Amino acid sequence: MKFTFEGYKAERFAAGLKEKQPELVTAATRILRESVEEWVNKVRSGFTGWYGGKNRTGSTPSGRLRNRGKLKSSIGGRVVGNRLDSMRAIFRVGGKAAFYAETQEDGANISGSWMTIPVGAALTGAGRLKSSAKIIKTSDGWGTSGMGRTFIRHKVIFSATTKGGGKRRKPLALYILRRSVKIPPRLGARHALHRMEPEMMDSFRRRFFTILKDTG
Repeated sequence: MKFTFEGYKAERFAAGLKEKQPELVTAATRILRESVEEWVNKVRSGFTGWYGGKNRTGSTPSGRLRNRGKLKSSIGGRVVGNRLDSMRAIFRVGGKAAFYAETQEDGANISGSWMTIPVGAALTGAGRLKSSAKIIKTSDGWGTSGMGRTFIRHKVIFSATTKGGGKRRKPLALYILRRSVKIPPRLGARHALHRMEPEMMDSFRRRFFTILKDTG
């Protein structure tokens, strides 16, 4: 934050501003911390998706972000600096653990070689890939790390495992094969911050005016 002083009371106001610096810093710190907390809560509130039931797929109902996971836990922020001219709020989402945050924020069209989209039996109740469903190279061709051999039919990879005693069971769909995948923008981190800006600026104006009204 920077201030420009003009007019015959400029020197007096500048002196008063210096005197009020600790109060201004305290007020600014509180406003920024409250803004960071509000932003975190707003962005996290969009994580309402869930997985469940036998028909779960690689996406949550209505394409909503999963209500738990690395992306949601990466959302946070802090206030740094102890002077008005160096103070700033940091709004954070993503990082190494959730490197795909930008894709969820802006959306993307991913295409190229065949991609394997895990579905159904390949997923845990939390929507994560089961370790037993990982595709590996075997002596007989391709299979899974714990669900036996696989085969492809109608661009779907199935598990061809059998139950104990040799009793066969219905093949389980593990992956859908796709040449391209469209990921819509759905994180909304920037949008949430932009919507907060007018209220944040108004908080600064009101609080600073209260502190500086008798200065100059």
